[in-house]
Amino acid sequence: MGKLTFATALLLGAAAGCGDRESGEGGAGDGRDTLSQAPAAVPEAQQSSDASADAGDFGFEQRQDFVATIRQRLATKDQQIEELTAQAKSTGGSVSDRALANIRAARQAVNRNLGRVDNATAANWQEVRNAVTDAVDALTEAAERAQPK
Repeated sequence: MGKLTFATALLLGAAAGCGDRESGEGGAGDGRDTLSQAPAAVPEAQQSSDASADAGDFGFEQRQDFVATIRQRLATKDQQIEELTAQAKSTGGSVSDRALANIRAARQAVNRNLGRVDNATAANWQEVRNAVTDAVDALTEAAERAQPK
């Protein structure tokens, strides 16, 4: 059942990323920032899975599915970052500016590594994929460290 849920989430993510480029709907190359677009809903069980475990499931031919899966995870992380930022701005917020700076740096590292996917080759795919998942893991850890105790 878990594989069916995962496959369904991938198909939804792929469908959300595909659009009519001539009419300006979604997809790469339409001039919009695809890294910050909101992805399709992801089952809670998949959201809580580790990025490193997910990464091993994607071969070079499935790199766009990999990117869609990572973007789905990032949507959740971006919501957490917004919540932490709001907590820091509120009076008596317990989230430090240093923690937020670490989170933002980790998020930028994810974006840089995701940008490498388009230029990946079969020869360096595993290295690129691992760099992305390591960056997502570092972002997750930075966000968890910033959470109020």
